[in-house]
Amino acid sequence: MINIQYERYFLDNGLEVILAPDTQNPIVAINLLYKTGSANEGSRKSGLAHLFEHMMFQGSVNVPKGKHFHYIQESGGSLNANTTFDRTVYFDKLPSSHLEMGLWLESDRMGYFLPALVEETLANQIDVVKNERLENYDNAPYGLGFEKILGLVFPENHPYRRPVIGYMKDILSIDLTDVREFFTTFYTPANCTLVIHGDFESAEAKDLVLKYFGSISGSPKPEPPASVKQFFMTETVKDVYVDRVHLPKLYFAWPSVKAFSREDIEFALISDYLTGSKNSRLHKKFVFTDESLQSVNLSNYTGKYHGMNLLTATVKPEIDPEEIEKEIIDELFKAINSEITEDEMQRIKYGYKVQAIYNLQSVNAIASRMNEYNFYTGDPDYMDRILEMIETITADDMRKTAQKYFTENYARLLIVPGVK
Repeated sequence: MINIQYERYFLDNGLEVILAPDTQNPIVAINLLYKTGSANEGSRKSGLAHLFEHMMFQGSVNVPKGKHFHYIQESGGSLNANTTFDRTVYFDKLPSSHLEMGLWLESDRMGYFLPALVEETLANQIDVVKNERLENYDNAPYGLGFEKILGLVFPENHPYRRPVIGYMKDILSIDLTDVREFFTTFYTPANCTLVIHGDFESAEAKDLVLKYFGSISGSPKPEPPASVKQFFMTETVKDVYVDRVHLPKLYFAWPSVKAFSREDIEFALISDYLTGSKNSRLHKKFVFTDESLQSVNLSNYTGKYHGMNLLTATVKPEIDPEEIEKEIIDELFKAINSEITEDEMQRIKYGYKVQAIYNLQSVNAIASRMNEYNFYTGDPDYMDRILEMIETITADDMRKTAQKYFTENYARLLIVPGVK
């Protein structure tokens, strides 16, 4: 089993700190998770959470624009950030001798970003995000598929209905007032968790954290999104979208479960059972035997407030997508009502455990996972619990969970070749 030793405490301003020393290599990871993603935007303009992922690298009072990257990379380190429905994470990997510099950089943008904010910086990053949306979504093959299926499976005002990157009209209309309000509300010490993992002494790290983060003003935690109750679709909803693509693609979606629940872990195994390998049930049927699909894949997108099971199928040119839809649904229900063999269970569980352990091979990965687990479950060492759960999940558990959430009603999007 995996067991990560850590210490957790809070500063007076509310910042949660998790220290996990590991002196095997002279490297340290700094990982800050702000409890804000697109789900927290509420009635605000969409795309604000993702825009901040860019804005936070544009300079603060003591760190000029571009220098955050420069200082980290010149020291031999690396850095990045990402945004989801639920949270935004900033992470740095550094030689352990540069821990203090990394903490200074992260604290400066947490505490002193707004005084350095100017219209020119905002306009520049809006342009960057606009181009990102055009390149990866609006003008990419199948690029709007995920956004459109969200709108079909989640009802109005659901926190996961809007795309993380935001809608173009909202992105282009964001102004300094929007940015200041969002930062003041969500980029506060009490709404952040700092994880430090790697080669450091805990006492020294505590002194540095207090030195650089302790003086940042505290404020109350922001209100979370309105509570979302589990729901099932009461009717099948279908849509067709014409795109500049060569092959038709089907998207099937069902409301699912919260992240890292037992049912979420069961769905990870179910996904492998259905589409995870060349011997999985749907892949073997449609890609290998019938050769009617180019590919088929099941993913479970889960979050703090809800989830979505998404089955996608890229259809070969000579196949009628509306006819193959029925075959796919029929085969799905056949598979989740069939016996799962002992060999399949062993293969699926072994594959999950191998991948889980492989994903913890770097200080960055461990720090990131600890912060994620802490955010979703309250336990930074939750991987140990997941591996224990894997051992207790049975084929019958998987069947019951699949049958519960793969209902006869679903959302379906069909993307067909053509001119927009």
